[in-house]
Order: sequence, then C-alpha cells, then structure tokens
Amino acid sequence: VVTDYWEGGLEPIGMLDAKATASPYWRFSHWTSHNANPIPGPEALEAAFPVDESDTLVAHFEPIEFVLYIPSAFSPNNDGVNDAFQPVGESWSPELYELHIFDRWGRIVFHSINPAEPWVGEDNGGSHFVRDGLYSYVLRVQSAHDEVPKSYTGTVQLIR
Repeated sequence: VVTDYWEGGLEPIGMLDAKATASPYWRFSHWTSHNANPIPGPEALEAAFPVDESDTLVAHFEPIEFVLYIPSAFSPNNDGVNDAFQPVGESWSPELYELHIFDRWGRIVFHSINPAEPWVGEDNGGSHFVRDGLYSYVLRVQSAHDEVPKSYTGTVQLIR
C-alpha cells in the first residue's frame, strides 16, 4: 500500500535520510534500493542512503497478524486482579466490534460496540451486579486485513 509517493527534482548531495512510519495495522520490514545499501542496515526504521537521482528507495511493510484472546473467567471483586472481562487482541478494526453477554436464560446482561469497554459484572442497566456463574458471549470482530467479520462464541465464568 503506497501512502506517500514523491517524484521530482531531488539533487542529493551526500546522504539522504529516510524514516519508515507504519500505520496501526502494518509493521515495517526493510528498505530496498537499486543502487545503494542503507546505513546502518535494511532493517533500521531510520536509515541514510548514499543516493543518486536515478535511484528508487522503497520501504516494505508487513501486515500485523490478527490475534484475539478471550478470557475464560474473571473475578470482579475489586482486588485489582482480573476484575473485568474484556477480549483483547491486535490488528482488529475498532469500527466493527460487537460484544453480547447472556445469562443462562438468554437475556442480554451486557452489550458493547467499544473494544475498550470491559464488562465488570453489572447487569445491563448498571442497577445491580449479576450473580456468580457461567455466562455466554457472542463477539463479532473484524481483522483489519479481512473484508468479512468473524463471530466467536463461548462462555466466561464470573467468580467473586
């Protein structure tokens, strides 16, 4: 994906400094050049190139792999350890995130479209906390590199 392309009357004298800046879902891999080797090396984010006007510099990026971790239990007892249920991951699109948590009768006790919002064991309205027990979830999330969202289902144990 080319996000910045420049052509023109560059007349370098000596070295040309270059810096690779990745987007949130891409990781810098290496530099390539037709006529020169970057200093300190091709894997350095910031490099200097002895270039001439016929050279082409290319920064290569790789997609960050989609990773998802969904805890199987939590204990919302305010001890500072595992006090909330929150799926975490890398390289997912925050524009498409939806989490539903259900009690044993299928009633929604929590719903969120914000991946930064954890469930702390409150009932949907926040007027009281739910009982200890097993709760089902349906998580719909999309990798930043896929066109179709995926659904994940499972259970989480609430233990105080």
